[in-house]
Amino acid sequence: MESEIYKLRNQLVIRCSQYLSSIYQALVGLSREFFNCDLPEHVESETYSTLDSFSRVIIHESMMTPRKDCSYSCQVLNTSTYYRYPFTSFGTWFPQQQCEGYMANCVNLGKARFCELDEDSPIRYSWIESSNWQKTFGTKDQCLNGKDVTIDVSKSDGNECSTCFCECSDLKTGIKTIRLRFQMADIDKNMIVTGLKFEEKQMIFHVQIEQGKLLPGGRIDRSSIHMKELENLNYMKVGKG
Repeated sequence: MESEIYKLRNQLVIRCSQYLSSIYQALVGLSREFFNCDLPEHVESETYSTLDSFSRVIIHESMMTPRKDCSYSCQVLNTSTYYRYPFTSFGTWFPQQQCEGYMANCVNLGKARFCELDEDSPIRYSWIESSNWQKTFGTKDQCLNGKDVTIDVSKSDGNECSTCFCECSDLKTGIKTIRLRFQMADIDKNMIVTGLKFEEKQMIFHVQIEQGKLLPGGRIDRSSIHMKELENLNYMKVGKG
């Protein structure tokens, strides 16, 4: 009995070795060429998309609390409401691109000067100058493509009102999630992965695979190549951003 089991085990090892050898020989002959499939011109939402929710906004402490007393510092601000707008040397400042979501994890800029870009711009500011940090973020220029804004440190009921730089979680339009769940070709239909791309669905970036039917000799049936449909997800929005 033990002799028969030993023979069967050896036969299994031999067959597996033969399978591996055959696979290796087939892979050696396959092309290693890389084809650049990028288009000569890219169009947003058609050929590419962006993660546009990981951003920061400039706010003033007096803007973000029900009372105009600046009783909360930048470090503890957690809000999604603009209560009022501060005065500057050029009048009341209304942000060109307000945060359409939740603002938190702020840092204190002190007195701030910045170049604010138009609401159609993909970014809010081209450069920011901070008195607290004693430095300029970005390359400072004459702000010809935006509005040069300065917000001073002020006092209210004995409290100092500073300018804050906060993380903004855009709830309405922001895409802030990448789904990296396991993807598999339809192997029961003799399909293999022939390509992949990121695809946006339900405000989430998914890895979508391209698949095609495997033919003898490692060839692919070109007429069978297609993008595998993404599954529908059920998810809950939890928390404040």
